[in-house]
Amino acid sequence: MKTLGIIAAATACALAGSPVLAQTIGTDIIRKPSDWRGTLLEGTDTLVATNDYGQALFVQVDDTVAPTFAPAAMTAERLANEFKRLCIDTGFDQARLAGAAAGSSFRLQNRQVTIAGRKDGPALVASVWHSPEARVQIWGVEASALKNRQTLSRWRNGATSGPFSPGRTQLPSCNVTVMSTGFDGVEPFVAAMNRILGAEPSKSVVKRQWADGHWQVKGTGGAARVSYSMVDLDRTESLLHVAITPVGAEKAK
Repeated sequence: MKTLGIIAAATACALAGSPVLAQTIGTDIIRKPSDWRGTLLEGTDTLVATNDYGQALFVQVDDTVAPTFAPAAMTAERLANEFKRLCIDTGFDQARLAGAAAGSSFRLQNRQVTIAGRKDGPALVASVWHSPEARVQIWGVEASALKNRQTLSRWRNGATSGPFSPGRTQLPSCNVTVMSTGFDGVEPFVAAMNRILGAEPSKSVVKRQWADGHWQVKGTGGAARVSYSMVDLDRTESLLHVAITPVGAEKAK
């Protein structure tokens, strides 16, 4: 189907106040924040990536990326359709994402953030599309400039704080991250994604407080993994994250 063809073509192609560099900090599993405000999840000085488990990974940088998240109502159908528009249909191409962002219901604005390279390594230029409730970003295979930056990820009923590791991050990838109020259900989202991808999820676990899973989709040009991770579903405000990455892509160091 058309969506699988697009995917096949595409595959061819911490806590606030913590130091930005986490060179002496190990990876720690910590209790989930009682409130995302006051943590890296606010998003003001963080880029949002996707870790190896498909979870949102907030990476602290030295610059203002966007205003603090302002949660807004989100439906399952809208989230699935926006992910298709912004990440599946754009094939990891920044120019195509810019075109798609112009028609997004998120009313996205763009911010270019440059992170200097480490030693002789390359700089990272991050093109972040943001709105009060959403972040969208395409990540390339190179992210060494962020190595050892402080991170915070949310998963199920916990959180992990530690230094950024490119090798444990989905690169390349495209992700949509939303801070939501009144999300209308994981099951409708999975059903909408099933229609878009033409496939059932390889794994999907849905609980009252959280949900996560992934699809493995394959076309003539290669395979891709689409993952979702949703936390705090029992709270007024929930973190929703959806990502796509090519399977078998070159792994960053």
